Amino acid sequence: ARPVVIVAATEPAHVQTTVLCGRRHSVRIRTRSGGHDYEGLSYASLDPGQRFAVLDLAELRAIHIDTARAEAWVGSGASLGELYYALGSASRTLAFPAGSCPTVCFGGHLSGGGFGSLARKYGLSADNVLDAVVVDAQGRLLNRSTMGEDLFWAIRGGGGSFGVVLSWKVRLVR
Repeated sequence: ARPVVIVAATEPAHVQTTVLCGRRHSVRIRTRSGGHDYEGLSYASLDPGQRFAVLDLAELRAIHIDTARAEAWVGSGASLGELYYALGSASRTLAFPAGSCPTVCFGGHLSGGGFGSLARKYGLSADNVLDAVVVDAQGRLLNRSTMGEDLFWAIRGGGGSFGVVLSWKVRLVR
């Protein structure tokens, strides 16, 4: 089955509008951060009769690093390679425990838990998430203080679709 439309979001309002429009017209939303998807669930439908749209977050790739606080905000569309490059440019001592494939994007990596070579010492990538900006099914922008702990847990590898995460605030490690 092919998508009804592919929405290449460049700002939060595009995601909010896509979610609301999909609800109004009974079109499922398949979200992808960058395209790595071995199962094909971000760009296909298991039900050939189900209408769906692809919501592409690849352009939501901003990275803001706060070296003093050892934290970073990372857009879901940023690749791990982009994050590693930005970290290396900002600090010689900070890192983020994530995977080794530089082309995997942050949103997909974290929503699956985030396995990587530093996991034994620092935990999964998802264990180092401090906050997130999420668009829920009602089109609202939520953060950790407004989404509640259950949703905050779920977006970090809980399985299923609980909203569209636009960006992640993460703890950096030394």
